[in-house]
Amino acid sequence: MAAEVHQLPVGRVLFMDERGVVLRATWHLERGIVNLSVWREDVCVETFWLGVRDSARLVQFLVDGLAEATCGSLERLPQVSAEGVAPA
Repeated sequence: MAAEVHQLPVGRVLFMDERGVVLRATWHLERGIVNLSVWREDVCVETFWLGVRDSARLVQFLVDGLAEATCGSLERLPQVSAEGVAPA
């Protein structure tokens, strides 16, 4: 049986870690939030509503961490592929 492919709505992104746990982020600008949800298999196990202003703080936190990582030795960082799985 062929897998179904679905177009993600605009304003949604998915990230999967090495355990298969998915983080889904979806903008809800009409409510002034980005909804962060954690999925295990096909079940949403938790959600968090991040306000637009706080989302800017989260982005800055991530940018600062990436800047620090690139200024240091990249060899110290674990190798993870774009799919979120460490290569064998």
